[in-house]
Amino acid sequence: MMKKPFNYTEAYRKYGNEKYLAPGETFEQVVARDAETLKHHGVTREEIGSSLRRLFSTYNDFLGHRAPGPQEPVAGMRLGRHYWELGSEGCPYLSGVASSIDWIVGVEGLPNGNKAHHPEDGPTFVSDMLPAMIEQLGFFEGNVYYGIKPEWAVAVHNMVKDADLPPYVPKYEKRAWTGVKMFFQSWEGEKDKTLLDTPKELIRKATHKEIIIPGVTGYVAPGHLNIKLDPWSKGVYSDHPEYKRRMEFWGVLVADEKAILPPDALLMGMPFDKYTGSLDKGDIEVINMFLSFDKQVG
Repeated sequence: MMKKPFNYTEAYRKYGNEKYLAPGETFEQVVARDAETLKHHGVTREEIGSSLRRLFSTYNDFLGHRAPGPQEPVAGMRLGRHYWELGSEGCPYLSGVASSIDWIVGVEGLPNGNKAHHPEDGPTFVSDMLPAMIEQLGFFEGNVYYGIKPEWAVAVHNMVKDADLPPYVPKYEKRAWTGVKMFFQSWEGEKDKTLLDTPKELIRKATHKEIIIPGVTGYVAPGHLNIKLDPWSKGVYSDHPEYKRRMEFWGVLVADEKAILPPDALLMGMPFDKYTGSLDKGDIEVINMFLSFDKQVG
């Protein structure tokens, strides 16, 4: 019989939201108990908090958009991030500390590091406020959803302390390709043929063509073209003079194969921003370039 997947959403709603101590636990008891474990391993709370913070600082936001999924900052360790868009939770123990991020850490050969409510073979969930609580208070939380075992944190610290883990620093360029959020699935079979007029027209008027990576071809057309992006628009993409002045190029990406553009991918010698790059077989994506706003490109 196939094992039923663990329902993290249900567990969070029941056990995770704004719970830092299990019934019968006190803050002082939890801190004292976990301090004994750190002392046994010869590690300080400051070292643990610093290592976790250092690990989380490596998360590549560019790749998080370009190629969603876990990242591997250290061999044998997978790091994911869940961002709660609807708000953050304030820390009741440290003024000004809050979190809207869950870090999801899986370590090869290391069982789940949460104190309660998680499967042993699952990844460890760490609240973004936890490194500060550990570093400043020695508080790993109690036997609750986000509480982590100090033994697990020591093991992660030992993996991180000697690794070369520079923090991720995004790069920005003024001239970078960005998607206009309009995809066209293959040339054939579309009910509304007006959707196909835009990429076909751009390809007909392209002044440049190149293979970006195997399976993905890029076309570049002049930016002053009046482009209709959808059948319900009453005119061109924008006929505002200032908007036209900033437009430098139109482009089209045609994918013959499923592909993710690498961080250093270029079209006509210019990079792509973080929102452009994941393509399924048959996708045709319209892109463009402005002279103004900086774009994150790596």
